[in-house]
This record gives sequence, C-alpha cells and structure tokens, in this order.
Amino acid sequence: MKKIWSFILCLVISLAMTSVCLASDGADLNKQQQAVVKVFAALNGQNGMEYAGIRQLMSAKLQTELDEKTFGSVKNNLRRSYGEQRENRFLAYQRYADGDRLTYLAKYSKEKALLFIFVFDKQNDLGAFSFQPIGE
Repeated sequence: MKKIWSFILCLVISLAMTSVCLASDGADLNKQQQAVVKVFAALNGQNGMEYAGIRQLMSAKLQTELDEKTFGSVKNNLRRSYGEQRENRFLAYQRYADGDRLTYLAKYSKEKALLFIFVFDKQNDLGAFSFQPIGE
C-alpha cells in the first residue's frame, strides 16, 4: 500500500512541476504572438496599425536599425513584390538560451508562401524579423 501512495505522490508532484514549467513558456508565447499579430497588421496596413504602434514592441537595437522610413520601405516592397496578404499561420516556436523564435507561413496574392521568422529576446522584445518566399 505504501508503494501505491508513494507512486501517486510522485506522479502528482511530477505533473505539478510540468505544468508550472509550461505555464512560463505559454505566457511568453502568448505575448510574442500578440506582438506578431501587431507587426503583421502594420505590414499590411490593417486596423489602422502603423510603425508607431509596433515601435514599443521592438528592442532598442531594432528601433535604431528599423526606423519609420525603413519600415515603410519594407512594407512597400513587401506589397509590391508579393501583393496582398491572404492569410498567415503559426508554424513553429523555438526556445533558445538568449531568446525565442517564432515562425509563420503567410500566403500572398502574388506568392503562394512566404516564411516569416520573428526573433524575440529574453524580455520578449522583438529583436529581428525576416521573410523569404518558399520555392516549390
């Protein structure tokens, strides 16, 4: 009988520890996904979202590298080269020692699929993002 109770106790403790660890990852993922939604909205000119609405989501380094004029150029080039965004889907979440990486797959009117990668630092600030078409 002691073995059964010991087993149950170990099982409960293991499950509790797992849920605590996953809760932290989940909270970070939620914050980062909300930031990505805003970046997509700004890139697509949706919901009145512009550069000013996403600037506070960026790391200090990215704010200096990607000013409003540069962001406008990226936005215009994206629209001119690939057309209007039709949809985007979350693809992968990767955790690293110095930050996280979220990968999205987006469909555009002129391109079947673009791969977007968003890199976040440990403070959940957007450190970088990139996109590239996926060949068939």
